[in-house]
Amino acid sequence: MSRRSAHAVAVVVLMTMMAGCGARGSEPVKEPVPTSTVQPVPASAGEWQPMGAAPLSPRGGALPVWTGERLLLLGGYRFDEQQPPCPPAAACAAVEPTRFDDGAAWDPAIGAWTHLVDTSGSLGRLSQRGDGTVWSGTSLFTRGQQTTPDLAAGTLTSAPIDAGPALVDADPVWAGDRLVTIGWDYGGSASGVDGQLVAQVFEPASGARAVVPWPYGPPGAESVRTAWTGREVVAFVATNGASETDEGTSRVVAFDSAASTWRTIAERADGPVEIAWDGRRLLLEGRREINALDVATGETTGVASLPDHADGELQVSSSGRMLLQTWRGSYLLVEKDDGAAGWLRVPEPPLADRTTESTVAWAGDDLVVWGGTQASEQDDGATRSTADGWVWRGLGGKQLTS
Repeated sequence: MSRRSAHAVAVVVLMTMMAGCGARGSEPVKEPVPTSTVQPVPASAGEWQPMGAAPLSPRGGALPVWTGERLLLLGGYRFDEQQPPCPPAAACAAVEPTRFDDGAAWDPAIGAWTHLVDTSGSLGRLSQRGDGTVWSGTSLFTRGQQTTPDLAAGTLTSAPIDAGPALVDADPVWAGDRLVTIGWDYGGSASGVDGQLVAQVFEPASGARAVVPWPYGPPGAESVRTAWTGREVVAFVATNGASETDEGTSRVVAFDSAASTWRTIAERADGPVEIAWDGRRLLLEGRREINALDVATGETTGVASLPDHADGELQVSSSGRMLLQTWRGSYLLVEKDDGAAGWLRVPEPPLADRTTESTVAWAGDDLVVWGGTQASEQDDGATRSTADGWVWRGLGGKQLTS
C-alpha cells in the first residue's frame, strides 16, 4: 500500500495508524526503538487514560472516521491464535485474518459507545489497509462505496457507487458537496489519453459524473498527493523521476471542482512524502524537514526538521495541531509566536511496545489509540488481538512549548 496524502475535509477525517501504512509495525514483536533525542510532552499536559469498553470484539486495523461529534471505528481484522514466527527454511501456511463487518461510534463528550451493525454485508472490506476514504458530513465514501451510519438505529448501510474508471495512485477528497479524485489515467479509460492526469468529479445527490483532464501533457509519473483546503483541491503531481522512495520534479496545481478549472501554483524540484492542510497553510513533509506552502503565492518556507530523523504520517486535530506518526513514535509540532517551531514526543500508552495494528486517530482534540495485535509474553511470542483503548484528553488543543 502506498503512502497517501492526509486529507483535510470539511470535517477532518483521520485515517491514521502508528507507522507505515497505518500499522504500528509489521510484526508482532518489535525491535527495540533507539533512544529519542526529542523532549516528551510535559506532564502538565495530561496523560493517557483508559477508555470504556467498546462493544467490539478484539481486533486490529479498524478504520477511524471523525464525524465532528463521534469517532467511528469500522471494520478491521484479527490474526488471533497465530503461532510463533516461522522457523528459517520451514514451510508454514499463511494465516488468513478474520475480517469484521461491524463498527462502533464513540462520543468523546460523555465517553459512551454505540454499536453499529452492517445491514448490507459489505463493510468487511473496510480497514486501515483499504482504499482511501473521506467523510462527507453524513456518509463515508471510498471510490466505489458509500457507507452511512445511523446512530439511533445502531446500523451501517453500505451501497456501491460509480464514480468513474479507476485511477492509479489516487484517493478521493470531499469538496463541499462532491467527491473529487485526482489521479493517473492508466490506459486512458477516463480521458482517452494513456497516462494523462485527470480529476474525476462525482455528485452523490444527483449521480452526475465528470472527468476533467489537467491542461498539460501526461505527467510521466504516477505519484500524486492531494489535499482539500476548503476552497479547492491542491495536488502535487510528479512530472519526472518521483517515486515512493526517490524525490523528483513536481508541478503543484489547484483544481476548482465547481468551475472545473485548474491553475498552477508552483513548479518544484522535489516531491513531498506527505501533504496536509492544517487550516492555514499546506504542510509538506520531505525526507528531512517539514515546509509550508502558501497556495496563493506558491512560496515555500521552512518549518522544522523531522524529529529523530524519522518521517511518517501527518494528522491534524480539530484545533490544527499537527501530529507526526513514525516508526519511532508520535510527535507534536509546536510553534511559537515568533515563527520558531520544534517537536514534542508523545509518550506511548501501556503495552504499545508490543502492540501492532493499533488504530490511532484524533477525536476532535482528543488523541485515541484503540485495539491492535499484542505479542504474548508467554507462548514464544504468539499473538492475541486486543480491544483495549486509550485516550489523551485535549492534547490537540493544549498550549505547548518545545
